[in-house]
Amino acid sequence: MKDPDLLRKLSTRFRNAEAGTTATEYSLIAAVVGLAVFVAVKLLGPSLSAMFANGVAADGRYTVDHDFIKRVKE
Repeated sequence: MKDPDLLRKLSTRFRNAEAGTTATEYSLIAAVVGLAVFVAVKLLGPSLSAMFANGVAADGRYTVDHDFIKRVKE
């Protein structure tokens, strides 16, 4: 004999089941944070690379771009 309330019982059990929900939420948060970091690096990477490349000599010593300083002061 089939239980007439089987569908209701199954849907109630499905709605109340929370096993794995937290892991899924944390996975989505990690994915969004990872995407934000990726986008930030892609957008800021070239400008940061150029900024540091202009300020460091080939041997690793910090150099000053005197022409840049003159242009800023003008």
